[in-house]
Amino acid sequence: MKKALSQKGRKAEYCRLSSLKSVAVVMDISTDSSNTEAKAIFDKFFEGVSIDYIAFDFCKKSRKRPAVIPEGVRLFSRKDMKWTGLPKSEAFYAFAGYEYDMLIDVSSKSFCSEYFVVLSKAGFKIGRKESAAYADMVINSGDGGSLAQVEFAEAVVNYLSCLQ
Repeated sequence: MKKALSQKGRKAEYCRLSSLKSVAVVMDISTDSSNTEAKAIFDKFFEGVSIDYIAFDFCKKSRKRPAVIPEGVRLFSRKDMKWTGLPKSEAFYAFAGYEYDMLIDVSSKSFCSEYFVVLSKAGFKIGRKESAAYADMVINSGDGGSLAQVEFAEAVVNYLSCLQ
């Protein structure tokens, strides 16, 4: 991970909401089905402002798509990973290499989701307290703690709404 971080050499690109064309959201729906509510918040917001977005989830425990994963979420499962935990899937590297205007890391800290975010060529990265090492902006609670996924999604939407 440190090697991937040191080779990034990217510079944050701040942008207005009106200039966003593509957004990637990394989530943890497979580990907590209540996080489908966070996805619904992003669905409603990005549909309302006509911005293309894609959601990703990393399911380490299963080779099949869990029933809790809603349509429209790109799932990477155990079959997409080597025994070391590193991704082996070409699709993983294709998605990570795509230059999204913004990447939002809603996930809890897991190796695969963290690796995806670190490798991402997104112009601007927003994360929770756990992603402070590689996020351009961190949103946490007022007392410095981490927000739940739904609260974080609401805070990100509020921030993006202010960018107009």
